[in-house]
Amino acid sequence: MAHLVVFTDLDGTLLERKTYSAAKSRKAINELKKMGIPLIFCSSKTKREIEIYRKRLGNRAPFIAEDGSAIYIPKNYFNFRFDYSRKDGKYKVIELGVPVHHILHFNRFLKMKGIDIIGFNDVTPEYIKAITNLPYSEAKLTKKRSYSEPLLLLDRKQEKRLRDLVSSHGLNVLKAGMFYIIVGKTSKGTAARKLLHLFRKKFGRVESIAFGNSENDFEMLKTADKGFLVQKPDRKYESPRFRKAKGIGPEGFSNIILEILAQSVNHK
Repeated sequence: MAHLVVFTDLDGTLLERKTYSAAKSRKAINELKKMGIPLIFCSSKTKREIEIYRKRLGNRAPFIAEDGSAIYIPKNYFNFRFDYSRKDGKYKVIELGVPVHHILHFNRFLKMKGIDIIGFNDVTPEYIKAITNLPYSEAKLTKKRSYSEPLLLLDRKQEKRLRDLVSSHGLNVLKAGMFYIIVGKTSKGTAARKLLHLFRKKFGRVESIAFGNSENDFEMLKTADKGFLVQKPDRKYESPRFRKAKGIGPEGFSNIILEILAQSVNHK
């Protein structure tokens, strides 16, 4: 049988959108843990933000930060050698993005071209807390980015021009809720493919499932064997193109995971 590997976005998928609570997904998370199934957090969040939820939820798997810009693999997680970019404390890091100073320099260029944007680097943690409802401690951490920069685009009519300029300079722009996130030529899907290659070396045959709720999750959902969109707070889905998990955010995640695990037990 194939070994299951699960990838999930955090905000609005594993966590409730406004409260960042995992209460409604915790049962499914615990069932995955009992069965030894890796749960890979794949988020726009920074390494230090994701570590908060790894600790809170007892997660020990590798994780993907800043929209596919870096994969953090705990030392000794894989019992074979693999290529990585650098060591960072207890992690081996595969870097797929570009250093954030390149992106901040490019954002200055965007402003010179008349693109009306506000980046996280431009504002205070208090401002970020007000627009995201993040706890203040996490709002401070989300400003400390290594590979990406979330932007507010103040004139939506400029979206096509923004995307064209980003693409023409060898970068990528990913939409997540109200934000446009500038990253290197990478995505959550790029990072998921890289990590799945390692899981296949570890387990042999692998079946991958992925969950998300926004445009920046689409490449990850396409990479997985089965990709599910959860419902947004208005009970709508971001796109009709993917499998649909019935339930808002963590409810949708839990419904699908518990259904899949029940089926696997019945087939044994």
